[in-house]
Amino acid sequence: MANSQAPAGVPIKVRISSVISSRAVAAGDRIEARLIEDVALDDKTKVEAGATAVLRVIDAQPGIVSGSPASILLKVTALRRSLADSVEVRTAGLQQEVPEIAAGSVLTFRLAFSGRR
Repeated sequence: MANSQAPAGVPIKVRISSVISSRAVAAGDRIEARLIEDVALDDKTKVEAGATAVLRVIDAQPGIVSGSPASILLKVTALRRSLADSVEVRTAGLQQEVPEIAAGSVLTFRLAFSGRR
């Protein structure tokens, strides 16, 4: 019998196509990135490299307050093979303690949940 979902901890590696600045994003913002490695979500569902990864900003702190570090907290919420074919996923949050994430950066998230949309 096929697994209904991938085990927690499966890596999801994405490449950011444009700068993500803690001063320009806010909680709830959506950002698209590219999957750089295939992800097998279960015995029947594989999302291939090149698919769109939909990220959500969970928190962004620009670090303006004296002594407060800048940070950006992101999660992946979906992997989209086409506009009509996406898979809902939830990853553990990935916090970057930087004022911005450079275009071309590779981020690795860890899967917490996956399900078909």
